[in-house]
Amino acid sequence: MSDTSIIYYTDCRLDPQLFSRCQEYLLRAAAGKRIISVSQQPLDFGDNICVGDIGRSFYNLFFQALAGAKAATTKYIALAEHDCFYSPEHFNWVPPTDEHFYYNVNQWLVIWGGKQSGLYSYFRRKVLSQLICNRELFIEAIEEKLKMLETSPTGACEPGVCDNRQEFMRAKAALKDVGKDKKNYRARAFRTTVPNLDVRHGGNFSVGRRAGKRRWTLAYWGDFKQIMDGTKTTIINYTDGSAPKILYNKVLEKLEETGLPLVVVKNDVSERSHLQMFRNIRRGLEQANTRYVALTEHDCVYPKEHFDFVPEYDDTFYYNVNHLFVRYKDGRYDVPYRLRRALSGLICNRDLLLKAVNERIAFLEGGGVLQRGIPGACEFGVIDDYKSDDFRSAVPYLDVRHKGNFSGFRKGGDRTFNHPYWGEFKQLLVPKGKWYQEAVINGMTMPTRRIHDTNEKRWKKFIEPLIELDSGFVTDLGCNAGFYCRKFAERGFRATGVERSTEFFRHAEYWESSDPRGVRLINCDITEYSLWTAHYVLLANVHYWLTPEDLEKLVTQCRNKALHVILIGRYNPYKGHKSPGHLGFLEKLFDGWNEGKVIKGDKHFSVIFSNPDLVARDVDDIFHFQQLYKSQKFLPSYNALIDDVLAGRKFDPLETEYFEYCRWRRFKNKAGMVQRHINLVYSMRDEGVREPLTIGRMVDGKYEPNRLVDGDHRLIVAKKLGIKSLICQVRSEG
Repeated sequence: MSDTSIIYYTDCRLDPQLFSRCQEYLLRAAAGKRIISVSQQPLDFGDNICVGDIGRSFYNLFFQALAGAKAATTKYIALAEHDCFYSPEHFNWVPPTDEHFYYNVNQWLVIWGGKQSGLYSYFRRKVLSQLICNRELFIEAIEEKLKMLETSPTGACEPGVCDNRQEFMRAKAALKDVGKDKKNYRARAFRTTVPNLDVRHGGNFSVGRRAGKRRWTLAYWGDFKQIMDGTKTTIINYTDGSAPKILYNKVLEKLEETGLPLVVVKNDVSERSHLQMFRNIRRGLEQANTRYVALTEHDCVYPKEHFDFVPEYDDTFYYNVNHLFVRYKDGRYDVPYRLRRALSGLICNRDLLLKAVNERIAFLEGGGVLQRGIPGACEFGVIDDYKSDDFRSAVPYLDVRHKGNFSGFRKGGDRTFNHPYWGEFKQLLVPKGKWYQEAVINGMTMPTRRIHDTNEKRWKKFIEPLIELDSGFVTDLGCNAGFYCRKFAERGFRATGVERSTEFFRHAEYWESSDPRGVRLINCDITEYSLWTAHYVLLANVHYWLTPEDLEKLVTQCRNKALHVILIGRYNPYKGHKSPGHLGFLEKLFDGWNEGKVIKGDKHFSVIFSNPDLVARDVDDIFHFQQLYKSQKFLPSYNALIDDVLAGRKFDPLETEYFEYCRWRRFKNKAGMVQRHINLVYSMRDEGVREPLTIGRMVDGKYEPNRLVDGDHRLIVAKKLGIKSLICQVRSEG
């Protein structure tokens, strides 16, 4: 049972269509959580408290929210305003502490009405409509705030947001008695994956707002006009992770192009079964807020025309029977021998499907079995009592057959390698958009934005001459399509590329999947990325797109994790730059580092800074200095554990030699210790080394510069993995 109640407050002065639509979506997002509505007119929504027509003011707004909080009985409350749309994810979030006010900062504004109706915009802010917090903390703070508002408008702000501002503190200090000690409240931000929407409709109490970051369609929500029309279909895409990465990226790309709300559900366990598939579908349905839903699979490519279909009846399952099989390995299209209803082509009423899915899950959990190969065994309305019907889209969708298909391989009759609509499948898989970095993949030249100032030229002139090491770890922050990562990998480095843009990241994944170099790719904003140890960190024409504050935080991370930082800058600023690009700015930013070689060009320059706090040590050179090298029990048992993990063997951790060693040493939580080291092996194999090792220790009163203080286990794993060099922090003799 949820420990969060939703406090919905309204002055009942909202446009009826928007009023109704927001309540409809809130009811679905609540997913059974108690809704307490506090209104100025009687309202048939949740558990209603009518305070009467008291008018619009900051005082009354907080008064209504307080009335709802006092009526709640749960530990936490989430505020909801009458002109906001919420995702179920928002209300499932639970505050980590009871001492702070938490605001979801993933909230977009959307205009409703006028020439720009349906336009989304974003800027980061903490607002009351996105608050989730401890109920008693809220009551305490709002009672104090109402006292302040009786004499001053200073209290008209979100609790915890402006408590440290001087004018607020003066107004608070003037309070003589609020019944409790006056506290200095604090606000914290959190961010859900799915954004919430704040509708700007002309009658907002907080007046009209519009931010700089704008778009006409938004992930999950899609086209806002369709939300208001009530004709929107939510796309649910479910995956077990077995589809080829290139294919899955194309599936998502085509779904995003529809502009419809998209819910992506991935396996939360490693199991592949009918039961897990239907559980995934249910998770998607619980997040859907629309009347209709369309099921899509991770290895099916859909045209927009598929989603043009609108069900005629809410009690019927509709299946698109216009689809083709296509072989992933060679791109051959096959027309199925017969009309075939499949879950991958289903569009229907959301509530109908949720009911049927719950029944199917109960059947499977009770020991029931769905037989593969029997037509309609998985589909609804085919061999059960539900109604079903067919429809045909103007363009067929593609059911791609690959080694990982759960339903096995299928083929059809008429065959071709070039479809009138889809064209050659090999070309179809290429990610959309022009590439910022030049690439030739499988004989195809990717469309590029630049011709003369190529990345090959920048590599040869500005980066390669600064590289003195032969191997190690490299992190390219803002890697784009991964050109420089691949260059480092070709020289023997283990490269990681971090890229925020979904479009550029998919370019990188396509390139790496088509022509592997062992590059690890991460789709993440570099300001939010937690750096791992690296011999080189690369910022190639990137740093001036970050604010000075973000750069300072990044340099602090590098000081703790990076041996060298290479930057490419430019002499003259460009419109949109957030920080200076010139060398003088970088020298101040890297104050305390050792500045190395500077390479100057016509427009650009490169520079390398070396970290005085870290060193690179050869694994083989320092290994035999360690006490573990002489171990008769520890080293053989730990090596055996690493071998089992790297070989992919299935084994019981409690039956390993290392577990017996831990028992011999009488360690506490022996099973947990073995599992932590299993995870360490996986982590170092797949991601690298998170923290520097510490080297240099006193042994029997003598300073040993090659003895580790911390990192013995990582050293052993590194040797097994063939890692030649590790980043170390030196502990001095003193």
